[in-house]
Amino acid sequence: MLCCQGFEVKNYDFTLGRLSYGSLRLVQNPGVNTLKKTECNQNVLLFVRYPEKGRVKTRLETHLDQDKILHLYRYFVEDVLSAIKKSGFSVTICYLPPEREREIKAWLGPASAYAPQTGADLGQRMGNAFMQAFTRTTSPADQALLIGSDFPDLDSGILDQAFDSLSQNDMTLGPAVDGGYYLIGFNRLSFIKEVFDNVSWGTGQVFPETMQKVDQAGLKVHVLPEWQDIDTFEDLELFYRRAHENGLEHLETVQYLHTIFSRNP
Repeated sequence: MLCCQGFEVKNYDFTLGRLSYGSLRLVQNPGVNTLKKTECNQNVLLFVRYPEKGRVKTRLETHLDQDKILHLYRYFVEDVLSAIKKSGFSVTICYLPPEREREIKAWLGPASAYAPQTGADLGQRMGNAFMQAFTRTTSPADQALLIGSDFPDLDSGILDQAFDSLSQNDMTLGPAVDGGYYLIGFNRLSFIKEVFDNVSWGTGQVFPETMQKVDQAGLKVHVLPEWQDIDTFEDLELFYRRAHENGLEHLETVQYLHTIFSRNP
C-alpha cells in the first residue's frame, strides 16, 4: 500500500509510473508531523553546478553554442533562486564542483548558505545533502526540500504546498514530465537515504523507481503537480511559449530567450 496525499493508493503502476486516482480511498490521517510552519526550521536545498563549457545543459548543444548555453544556465539558476528568496524560505546552495566555492559565491552572492555536494553519483549527493541539513550543529532543518535549476518558471506556491504537505506526510515528491522528479522533500524524522540507492538516474524510470522504494519503506508521500523541466531545445521552445502565455516575461531566462528566438524565428 502506498499512501499519497492522505489517501491509500491501491493501484500505482510501477511499470508505467502512473497513479490511477479512480480507486483512491480516503483514510484517517495519523498526523505524521504536527509542527506548524512557524515552528519548523524549513530549508530549501538548491542543487547547482558551476557553469563551465561542456558541463551544463549539454543536450542543448545541438541548437545552441556553448556561450549561449552558459548564459541560459546562469539565468535558470538566478530565476529559481529569486523565486525561493521571494517565498521567504531559507536556502542552502549545494554546489558542484567543491573547488569552485569562491566562484559560486561571487556569482550568487553572500545572502545564502553554501554547502559542497559530496558523493560518487547524484543519488549519493542528494542523500548527503539531506543528511547535512538535518544533522548540522547550527539550526538543523526540521523539514527540507531539494530542487534543481531546470525549471526557471518555478512557482513559489509549489514550495508552500510542498512544505505544507510535510505536516501530514513523511515526504513530498514532484514528478517531472520526462519521468524524473523536480522536487523531493522530507521531514527530518522520516528521512531515509535508501530512496536514492540504485536509481536509474537520467532516465524516465527515476520517478516510478523512487515511488517503488517509498512504498517498500512504508513512507507516506504527497505527490505534487507535474512540472516540465528543460533538458532539450524542444523543452526550451515549449518553455518560451508557455512563459509568454502565463505572463512570465519578467524572468531573466525569458528575456534572454527573446534575444535568441527573435534572431532565429
